[in-house]
Order: sequence, then structure tokens, then C-alpha cells
Amino acid sequence: MSRFSENDTSYIMRTTNGGDNWTIQNAKKEKLNTVRFLDINTGYASGGLNGTTAMSFYKTTNGGTNWLTINNISGVAINDMFFFK
Repeated sequence: MSRFSENDTSYIMRTTNGGDNWTIQNAKKEKLNTVRFLDINTGYASGGLNGTTAMSFYKTTNGGTNWLTINNISGVAINDMFFFK
């Protein structure tokens, strides 16, 4: 198991052509554990801030072009997400 380093950067990347080209949409010094989309526009990403147990939670409503911070909570880590209909 590798430990997250302060020199590491997590990226959320986006493609609009089936993976031929990718653009960085979010680059932060934090460990992102999961990215899940409900539909083509609405998605969530989460992880721990700088490899600690402080949780970071992000949401996009435009297909990953922009990501908004929803919440940062100390002492909580999210390793995965699931959505139920």
C-alpha cells in the first residue's frame, strides 16, 4: 500500500471524444478515492485531504467542466460512493 505524499497531485480529467484526448478539470494536492456520475452531467468525487482522514467532497453539474467543493469534514474519510434509484 502506498502512502500519499505532499508532492502528489490528484487529477480529475475529462474527455469528450471517447478517450482520444483528455483535459485536466481539477488538480489538487489531495487523495481522491472515487469519482461517480449519476448521468452525463451530474457527478461526485471524494477523498481525503493530503492523505489524512479529512474528507473532501466535490460535485459537478456540467459533465465535469467545473467542480464545486460541497464539504470538507475533519475526521471522516470516504473511500467509495454508491447511488440508489
